[in-house]
Amino acid sequence: MSLTETATTTTTTARLTSLPSMGGSGRGGVDIELGETIPPATPHAVSVSLPTWRDNVLYEEADAELHATLKSGYPRFVFLDAVQQLMRLCEARFAEPGEACMVLPTRRAAEECRAFVRQRLAAAATAVVGKPAATGRPVRVRLIELTLPAGPATHSGKAGTNPGAGSETATTAPPITLHVAAFPREAAGAAKQFWQHSGAIVSSRFAEHCLELLKPGGRTVGYTPGGGGGSQGPAARSSAATAATSGRGGVRGKVPATAAAETAEAGARRELATYVEERFGRNWDIGQAAYAKLTLRRRIAGVLGEALRGAGDDEYDDVGGQAAAEMAADGRQHAGEDSAATPAVPAVPRGVGALDERHILLTPCGMNAIYTAFRMVQRLRPGMKSVQFGFPYVDTLKIQEKFNPLGCHFLGHGNASDLDTLEHSILSSEPISAVFCEFPSNPLLRSPDLHRLRALADVHGFAVVVDETIGNFVNSAVLPWADVVVSSLTKIFSGESNVMGG
Repeated sequence: MSLTETATTTTTTARLTSLPSMGGSGRGGVDIELGETIPPATPHAVSVSLPTWRDNVLYEEADAELHATLKSGYPRFVFLDAVQQLMRLCEARFAEPGEACMVLPTRRAAEECRAFVRQRLAAAATAVVGKPAATGRPVRVRLIELTLPAGPATHSGKAGTNPGAGSETATTAPPITLHVAAFPREAAGAAKQFWQHSGAIVSSRFAEHCLELLKPGGRTVGYTPGGGGGSQGPAARSSAATAATSGRGGVRGKVPATAAAETAEAGARRELATYVEERFGRNWDIGQAAYAKLTLRRRIAGVLGEALRGAGDDEYDDVGGQAAAEMAADGRQHAGEDSAATPAVPAVPRGVGALDERHILLTPCGMNAIYTAFRMVQRLRPGMKSVQFGFPYVDTLKIQEKFNPLGCHFLGHGNASDLDTLEHSILSSEPISAVFCEFPSNPLLRSPDLHRLRALADVHGFAVVVDETIGNFVNSAVLPWADVVVSSLTKIFSGESNVMGG
């Protein structure tokens, strides 16, 4: 896939070539206009077309006219339609006068958002008046939890298999708890910083599901499922006054023509999501969410296990990958309790036990994997700075700077000279909690000397955290030299740039 800039007298477009899933022949390609999702018309898309260099400059400069054309955006930077609507609904239900709301994935994320907002506002007050903020209570940030009932029973294939394969069985979505932070409206900027830097986000699919559960009859009123666009989409234009729908999809009362058309469109989108995305195995039924996550973790463990075997442990048994293959072969559903039945295997290098799904932690996005690793090393080695080794993707550095009062050491070249600085200047004078690096780096594509970093870590006791998103764990065998490997699944999963994960 390649993006090449083309210009016409009327519109600016990007040419997306060699994309068979869009019906392109590979010769003519597909034109993607400024602001359109990539691929075009893709629900939940996480990429948007900025076809010229000037478009990218205007985007970074927050040009209002350009931003108004965007139908989507990266979900850490842009609240997609469904997420906006869920936050507005929570704000209408829970916010006090002058407050805004943000929905977060877990109770811990909500607590950390509260701490971050208070810290940032206190720092801003200190910077303005030249002294600590006025004595008294910190900024009031309320945490609210709302448990939604289990979703209605749906039908899919046999338990433990892809939906649509074989006989059908009813499954029920598990209950969901919404974690809401309510804060003064002037603190919304700080809360958005937390969302962006930490990656503790809720996905548009999660928001869409919650909206379905919250509306009358289990159906969304005035909301278009599958919409992944920005605030200019049809969901943002629809009115809350649209007639309520019944549990069977019927409409009560008179419905204006526009509302009726939007209701029909919503039904068509829902049918597409259910029939195509679930029935043909693209998305599993939501009642199988826990099993889907387990399968995903086992697949990842299998790939990493192969990487370790290639790195020198010939007797390593790829338990996760083997179990996943066995399950796929006979259609079993894994209950998550069979680890005791797994045969014992030798330890892998550096004392790490055999790699399986227990060693894989899924996160909402790749940046949240980095943030989670950062929080772990903070807890293990408190009161220390970390080191950013090499020029990283920006939010990796922001995490270390903004979430640690001590800040971090930034060795931006990531070369042999910086390794000498780390060894002879930093480590000789202070302990550090961890070294964060990328292999290779984004965007400079530089790879640090992991052998030497590992040797220094073994002597001085710090953790080595490697982000291998650019190469990804299929191609980069970095685990034998790292304590934690982080990766953005967003970049490699689904094939259509419409999922988030880490």
